[in-house]
Amino acid sequence: MRINEEEYKSGLTRYSILAIIYAIAIFVPSSIYLSLMLGSGSVGSSFFTLLLFVELGRLAGIKITKQEAAIILMFAGGMEFNLMQLIYRSWFVKSDIARMFGISHKIPWWYAPSAYSNAYEMRSLLHPDFFAPMMIIVILSFIGIFVSWGWSMLAKEIFIEEENLPYPMADMTAKLILTMTEEREDFSLKILGVSALVGLAYGFITYVWPFFLTITAGIPYERAVVIPLPWFDLTRYFGIYLPGAVLGIATDISAYLIGFILPFHYILQIVIISFLIFVVGNWLSVILFPPYGYKDWWFPNLSAQSLAQRSVLYIWASLTIGFSLSVGLIPLISRPDVLKKLFKKIVSLHSKIEERRTQPIPGGFLLGSIIPILIGFVTQIFCLLYFVPEWVLSNPWVLVFFPSVMFLSALARHRMVGETGISVDVSNVTNMIYYLTDAPVPVWFTPLPGFSSIALSGTPFDSWIGSTHEIKIAEITKTKFSSLLRTTLIFAPISIMLSLLFTQVFWSIAPIPSGRYPGAAIYWPIRATYSCIWIAGRETGFFNVNHVFVGAIAALFIQSISFLTKIPISIAALASGMSTLPPYAIAYLISGFLASFLKRFLGTLFWEKYRRIIAAGVSLGLGVMIAVGVSLMLIDASISGLPW
Repeated sequence: MRINEEEYKSGLTRYSILAIIYAIAIFVPSSIYLSLMLGSGSVGSSFFTLLLFVELGRLAGIKITKQEAAIILMFAGGMEFNLMQLIYRSWFVKSDIARMFGISHKIPWWYAPSAYSNAYEMRSLLHPDFFAPMMIIVILSFIGIFVSWGWSMLAKEIFIEEENLPYPMADMTAKLILTMTEEREDFSLKILGVSALVGLAYGFITYVWPFFLTITAGIPYERAVVIPLPWFDLTRYFGIYLPGAVLGIATDISAYLIGFILPFHYILQIVIISFLIFVVGNWLSVILFPPYGYKDWWFPNLSAQSLAQRSVLYIWASLTIGFSLSVGLIPLISRPDVLKKLFKKIVSLHSKIEERRTQPIPGGFLLGSIIPILIGFVTQIFCLLYFVPEWVLSNPWVLVFFPSVMFLSALARHRMVGETGISVDVSNVTNMIYYLTDAPVPVWFTPLPGFSSIALSGTPFDSWIGSTHEIKIAEITKTKFSSLLRTTLIFAPISIMLSLLFTQVFWSIAPIPSGRYPGAAIYWPIRATYSCIWIAGRETGFFNVNHVFVGAIAALFIQSISFLTKIPISIAALASGMSTLPPYAIAYLISGFLASFLKRFLGTLFWEKYRRIIAAGVSLGLGVMIAVGVSLMLIDASISGLPW
């Protein structure tokens, strides 16, 4: 298949630059403040910014191209660089929790300033003692831009160019972009508008109405909530009959869009494995097969959230890691033709345009993919040898283990996103290795690019494996890949500087955590306690290496059965189901049945043409209401902070 390179255009223009600057300036402080108030920093900025600038452009007689819209949508919400992690570290070092567990004096210099530093009394991120921790984050983040790009390009060649996976969620987002820019036929816009009204109405009830009542009528937020997020918890009601089972109904409307996008057989596989693990498996582990050393892991009246966390930690973590890491490698091994083509691209400097269905990698396969990935591996090894050389000398195999796991994790996550739109986080593998090797305290705080640990998470370099979701959107909208990289390089420094500025402003207003910032006051101690339990080694039996191998063998067995019997079993869908809680699985199933009904009622041709527009419209309306809700929350917080 031959591509026409002239169809691909840059989305980085004056108009898209203006839109991203607006999004960063408005939503970076909103995201930081929201995380301090509620513990969550999602503000729905992407859809809001895209809708605003598309309509402003239309009123001004400016036609927004699909490439500009793609850049706006991808970067308006993706550049919210949050340096609040530095404030958490500062608090953690001086916290009574770290002192009680006996680790406060063992926390290394690269994590945070010493507990005796006067930077804390001054509450200043510009203090010299913050220079080293801050520069480590910034430097690794910028290296991560190129490493992530390399992984994205490698995954693009495997899963988009060669295997042509569907990328259902990227397809939905791209359809929204095309409908708002180029495919502006009246009926499509009406479908988009009606669908957006559904998202607006639901978002108003869930995100706007509670804050509106709080501001206007003085009703406490908890009493003003009409629909609890993220789910109706049914675990307590069924605990008598199914002890250990995680049950509920998701109230996040975006979960009900999956059935509009995914094929029904994928949904069934996700639902089946989710219920087998979190309902049947948990129930059996309570009544018959309790995890070794944790017979009392379950007790009555646990919430669905607590029960899910405990069951993953004590029962399913090792199995999930083994199964998920196999997802990327096993299907690839079964396709030697793909491996052969990749090898040819590595050894050749140029790829022929007429042999491709997607854009070639800017700079070629070697320079644009392989070299950045190798830089990532070298950076990992350097960080281990520089920060914790004694531990590495005692466990030299980690120098091979972590790059290998990063490779498997990248393949697995990109394949799952490509097939189902759902990804699995296997960062627990870091905790597993630290735990099993009885790692000293400094190891837990070591910046290891591409991974997060229980003590070092939420940093911009947690994940270096890139995102083919955005690459697929760029391909559908004919946006040059090079414009994605240039946009990242331009706006990453701006986002970092604004994040530093607003983080300092919020810290100057009041100590963090404090009563002024209740989200941090509630969730930071919980996170700190959880971290210290791991680091101090007060618990045993969290991980079982044998279960990791069992998970990998199970994935191999299922893939073999599927290959021999021609039964369409997707181990990517099964891996997604292992991390999908039943409340969301139920939502997927309901939406799948609803999609089947609408397909019959409206007709197959109509449904196939407009189903992505319907899902995109609901997401658009919901994103706008989330942004409005955040604005009201900020107003409420400002009013409540006044002395009258």
